[in-house]
Amino acid sequence: MGKRLLIGVVCWALVTSINVHAKEYKPFASFSLLKPVGMAQFVTVKATIQYKKICLKWEVLANQEVYQFVVESTEDKKHFNATAIVFGTDVQEKASYKCFHKRQEKIKAFRIKLITKKGEIVYSSLITPKYK
Repeated sequence: MGKRLLIGVVCWALVTSINVHAKEYKPFASFSLLKPVGMAQFVTVKATIQYKKICLKWEVLANQEVYQFVVESTEDKKHFNATAIVFGTDVQEKASYKCFHKRQEKIKAFRIKLITKKGEIVYSSLITPKYK
């Protein structure tokens, strides 16, 4: 009886500590790693080298929610500088965009900052051009 009581107390303490320390603990709740329907999000993002330029191309879902994109570059993959602004279009749902940047070997990567009409911000993954 003593061992069962001890195990019960330990389990209760563990569950209580999860409830206290987790901000939104919801037992038996399901969750999804996908963004809510209607939220603008990146589908693909890539960079290709074309002569003396880098061509950045990306696709988004829920395009009607997009206000603008800010293309950012980095030399150290930690500090980013805005290099271009691309405004959203009136295309519904899925849309494609592209932007050209002068080829510079010191630029190690790019990322794209998506700003919605509600002011929400979504960042793309890092895009690393393949210099030859």
